[in-house]
Amino acid sequence: MDQEPLECRVCQRLQLDSKPPAIDLPRLEHHFGQYEPEFELDSAPKKCCLWRLIRDLYLSWSGKNTPKESEYIFTCAPQSLRIFGIEGSSGEVVDPDPLSPATLARIRRWIDICDSSHERCQRDRNPLLPTRILDVGIGTSASQVAKLIVTDGQRGQYIALSHCWGTANQFMTTQATLPDMKAGFLPELATATFRDAIIIARHLGIRYLWIDSLCIIQGDTSDWQIQSSQMGQVYRNAYLTISASSASDDVEGFLTPRSPVYSTLEVVSPSGNRTQIHLRPPGLTATPITVPLDSRGWTLQEAYLSCRQLKFHKNKILWDCQTCCYDEAYTDQYNLKYQVIVNQSIDLLFPDRIGRTYSYHKWYDMIEDYSRRQLRFDSDKLPGVSGLASILANEDGARYCAGIWWEDIWYGISWEVDKAASRKPDCFIAPSWSWASVVGPVTFSDRRWNISYVPPQPLDLVTFHDCIIEHQGRNEHGEIKNGWIRLDAPIIPLQSTSGTSTTSGTSFEIPGTEKGEDRLRIRFDTQEENKDPLWVLFLTHAPGTWKTKQYFGNKAELSGLVIRPVCDISSDRCKKIILQTGDHQLYERVGFFDMTITETEGDFLSEGSVAEIVLI
Repeated sequence: MDQEPLECRVCQRLQLDSKPPAIDLPRLEHHFGQYEPEFELDSAPKKCCLWRLIRDLYLSWSGKNTPKESEYIFTCAPQSLRIFGIEGSSGEVVDPDPLSPATLARIRRWIDICDSSHERCQRDRNPLLPTRILDVGIGTSASQVAKLIVTDGQRGQYIALSHCWGTANQFMTTQATLPDMKAGFLPELATATFRDAIIIARHLGIRYLWIDSLCIIQGDTSDWQIQSSQMGQVYRNAYLTISASSASDDVEGFLTPRSPVYSTLEVVSPSGNRTQIHLRPPGLTATPITVPLDSRGWTLQEAYLSCRQLKFHKNKILWDCQTCCYDEAYTDQYNLKYQVIVNQSIDLLFPDRIGRTYSYHKWYDMIEDYSRRQLRFDSDKLPGVSGLASILANEDGARYCAGIWWEDIWYGISWEVDKAASRKPDCFIAPSWSWASVVGPVTFSDRRWNISYVPPQPLDLVTFHDCIIEHQGRNEHGEIKNGWIRLDAPIIPLQSTSGTSTTSGTSFEIPGTEKGEDRLRIRFDTQEENKDPLWVLFLTHAPGTWKTKQYFGNKAELSGLVIRPVCDISSDRCKKIILQTGDHQLYERVGFFDMTITETEGDFLSEGSVAEIVLI
């Protein structure tokens, strides 16, 4: 199919319709004649910003008193090349060198604007330094060593680094290397990402730099427990966080040259006036949806905790703070006018008040993202968000239970695995009712499936009595060694039947309910959990009404947990639970279910089905 000719005569003369959209364009020129009638008459195609830009240059250089267009964005379709690098355009030239004077000056300008005028971004500018920190010195000399120091209550500004460790792990602080780190090292001897972070800190005039693998003694369990419990304050108090977004391994670095993909159009008048306009194919400076840094579990917490982030992508630098976002590929004016603030902030995780209760749905939205990320050790599952949990618990007065909030515990335990590939960790990480008890993506029961899009509510027949958590080490929001919930809830045996199989490979039904395709949906936490005897524990209903005593109506949706009695109670963990809870049956969670019922089925849930159990 032939391509329609370009409407704009400027684009026709430059033959922009013949240029491939994703390669470097040749250098172009446009020469004005002494008289350009098409620019004198207001008969131009209104869609082409390049035509309007060249018209405005012609009128300006000819001494015509005609106002300029305020914005120049794209050339004619179908190429729609983006116009940048001239007053009135939306884009900026991205220097191939991320350390060029122009690039560094722009970064400093973003920081200065934030320091001087962003009320929401104001933090203590002289905080307590973390236990250990790198002293990178003053000035930018490459021959200056960086030293690991013990701060002993010292205060000052520091930068934190958020990065992907990768697989090399060649440069870190251990008990064996601690003396050498304190003596100092040249940046060129560090891995590339650490070297680049030191360079940026020095150029920004910030003397101290915190890097987890250098400031926490690796392999020292005691130091790890102490320092990981302080992680929340480390990133929250940092002057800013450098995010090595594009590097999947510390050996890669993030100050790599950026490829210039654009063409220069030089516009020349007979009187000698000339200027350059830059054109680039659309999408080449787009912010990627995912970057390597987003695949690591720990970095999600670091992003939420950081007040300000300087993000280094392969093709540009981004600035995110609590007030605005800047994109190096666009002018600051364009950024402020059009960029949507999408920065992650711990302020977004504080609960909403719904009636007399609190909802931590935003926390669980964050956990869904976290569960899709990679952790080197399964045991990092809870420590990886402990900094966030600590701040929320301390500032909101909430009670934290193995990744879940007591204030809406019924919702927090209503998660399901998102993929059949989920597995149990190699060691005990969390009770079976916690999302942290599985390795793999999880989702939470919400507005995905209920008829009226009213959030699910707990059944009146459900009462949570208590939740006990035994912590491992000093981090009260990190690793745990035991935990259980004592509650009253309707529980009914789950019966296997012949017929269409569920996601587990076996078909089930609940006694007292009508049979039907897709009325009962069961998702087991792992493939091997489909073993009798199984029970269903009813937790929530939707939609009905907000008055929980009237939840049936014409149709209602119920959801809850698939549980199994704990038959082997000989373990020390079970013995301890029985000793503290008394003669209650222990159950473990093995899956999640939801089902649709009609008004005529409402009687199958009654007080007679309610039992007091302990969920471990």
